[in-house]
Amino acid sequence: MAHAYFASIEEELTCCVCFELFVNPHIPKDLDCPHVICEQCLAKLSKEGIIDCPECRVVTMVPTNGVSALKTNLRVRNLAEKHQRHSKILTKNPLGKHPSSSQQSKDEALYCAVHRGEKFILFCVTCNDMVCQVCVTKTHIGDEHKIKDLSAVHRGKMTIMGVNMSRSEKMASQLDKLSQELGEAEENLAASVKRQEGTIDQAVALVVANARKQGDMLKAKIRGKNQPKLDECQKQKAALQKQVRDLRKVVLDAKDIMLKSSTHEYVKHHHKQITERLKLIQSQRYVAFVDYSPYEINASVQQLARNMGTFEQDQTRQSNAAHKGPSNATGIERKPIRKLTLFTKWDGFRSVTCVASNKTSNMLAISEKDRNQVHIYGKKAKDSYRKQSVLTVPDKCGTGNCFIAVAPNGRFLVTRGKIIHVYSSSGHYQKHFHTTRNTDTVDLTCIAVNRDDKLIIGDQKRSIVTLHSLDGDLIKQVQTSIEPTCIAVINSTHVVVGSFSGNRACVVDLEAGKEVLSFDILQPLSMHYDEKTECLLVGRGAKTGVVEQWSLNSGQYIACIVQGIASPQAMTINHDGYLVVGDPERVTFYKMTYH
Repeated sequence: MAHAYFASIEEELTCCVCFELFVNPHIPKDLDCPHVICEQCLAKLSKEGIIDCPECRVVTMVPTNGVSALKTNLRVRNLAEKHQRHSKILTKNPLGKHPSSSQQSKDEALYCAVHRGEKFILFCVTCNDMVCQVCVTKTHIGDEHKIKDLSAVHRGKMTIMGVNMSRSEKMASQLDKLSQELGEAEENLAASVKRQEGTIDQAVALVVANARKQGDMLKAKIRGKNQPKLDECQKQKAALQKQVRDLRKVVLDAKDIMLKSSTHEYVKHHHKQITERLKLIQSQRYVAFVDYSPYEINASVQQLARNMGTFEQDQTRQSNAAHKGPSNATGIERKPIRKLTLFTKWDGFRSVTCVASNKTSNMLAISEKDRNQVHIYGKKAKDSYRKQSVLTVPDKCGTGNCFIAVAPNGRFLVTRGKIIHVYSSSGHYQKHFHTTRNTDTVDLTCIAVNRDDKLIIGDQKRSIVTLHSLDGDLIKQVQTSIEPTCIAVINSTHVVVGSFSGNRACVVDLEAGKEVLSFDILQPLSMHYDEKTECLLVGRGAKTGVVEQWSLNSGQYIACIVQGIASPQAMTINHDGYLVVGDPERVTFYKMTYH
C-alpha cells in the first residue's frame, strides 16, 4: 500500500514538463490557469513576456521581474519536500504491484545484460536507455547522466502520447468539418451553375437561331470554367476523408498498444513508432485554397439581349423603375466586383466576435465571445503579426462580448455593453466615459471611428446612433428605424448600420441627423465599406456563411464574393489592404483583387 501511495502522490508533485519533483531548484509556480510548473521550465517556456501553458494553452503574462516573481505554490512545495524525505526512490517494485505468472515470465527477460541479476528499474535520460541500479554506480555516473525512475518516465511518455492523440482526434474532427464545408460549397457551386444555365436559356429564347448558337457557346464556356473547380472540390474532399481515416486508424492502434503493452515494451519499441506515424500524417498539407466563387457571365448575357435590340428597351424600363424606387433586378448599376482570395488562416480562437484595424495603424485587435479580454497584435514583418499585449476590460463595463474600434492615432476604444473604455496605442488604460447618464437604458453593440477622429456608437436598446469626440463629448444623436448590431463608416458624415434581428440596413447622414436610404438584408452579421468599389461588404450567416457586395446608391445586392466559410461575425480591412474576417473558429485573411 505504501508503494502505491508514493507512486500516485509523486505524479501530482512532479512538473509536467521535466518530470522532476517540486523541490529546489524546481520551485512550483502558479499560472493564470489551474496548472503548476517549475520555475526552471517556465524560464525556458517564456517568450517575449508571455507563457503559453503546455497543458491548456492559456496565456500568462510574465512580470517585469521575470518568472521568479510569479506566485510560489507553497502547499505543493511543502508536500513535495515531505514526499522526498519519506519515500524510497529506488525500490525493486516501484508501483507496488504483484505481477501475475505471465507478467513475471515477461519481466524475467528484462534484466541488465552487463550486470546479471539486476533488473531495469531506472532510465538514463542522457543516454535514452534503461539501466539497473549497478549501471548507475558503474557506467552511468556523473552529472552528465540524468537518472530517473523508469515508471515515472513511462507515465510521462504516456501523458505526452495522450495529449498527442487528443490533438490528432481534434484535427481529424476539424478536417471532417472542412470536408463537409467543401461538400456544401460544391453543392452551392453546382446550384449556381444550374441557375446561370437557366439564365442563358431565357436569353437564348429571345434571340434568333444565330443568338441561340451563341448561347450554346456561353453554356460550354461557363461549364468549362466551373468544372475544374467542381473537380477540385471532389478531389480535395476525398483527400480530406482519407486523412481523417488514417488519423483515426493510428489513434485506435495507439490506444490498443498502450493497453496491451508492458512498460518496457512501450518505452523501448512502441512510443517512437506511434509518434513518427502521427507526425507523418499531421504534417501533410491537406488542402490548398481554390477560388470556389462561381464564374459569372452577366456581361455576355446582356450582349445577347443587345443583339436582339431588346437591351435599349430594358434600359428604358430600368430608368423608369429607378425613379420609382430601388429594384432587385438590374445589371446596369452593378459596380466592378472584387474577388477575395484566401491568404492565410489563424486557428485556435474561441468564437471571434470582433476584429478591428485601420489603414493608418499596423495594429490588429481581436476579441472572443463572452470574454473580457482584447488581444492586440502588431505587424512583425511582411504578412505576419505578433501578439503584443492583452487588454482586460473591467466587469463594470457590462457583460457579454467586447466590441472594438481603432482610432487613426492608434488608440483602442472598447465597449462591453454600457461603458466606453479608452486605451493608448501601447495598451495602457487611459479613461472611460458613458454615452448617457442612465446606463440601464443602453446596450452598445457596435462601435467605429471615422477619418475625423470621431467615435460612432450603435445603441441597440435605444435604436440610435451617437457621434462623440474621442474624449467622450456627445456631438450628435440620430434615431434609426432599426436596432443597430453592426456598423460601417462610409465617410466623415455618413455611416451604414445593420440589424441582425430586423433583417435591414440603413444609411445614416450624421450631419443632417436622418436616414437617407434603407434596404432589406437577411441577417447581417458584420459590415465594412470598400472604398475601391464604393460598395458595402456584408457578412451573413447563411448555410455555409458568405461575404456579399451591396450597392449603397440603390441598396441592391450585387454579388457574392466569397462563400463556404463559417458565420462571418466580424470583418475589417487591415493596414495592408487585406480583408480580415473573424468567425466562430478562426481569423481569415483575404487578398482583394479585381476580376
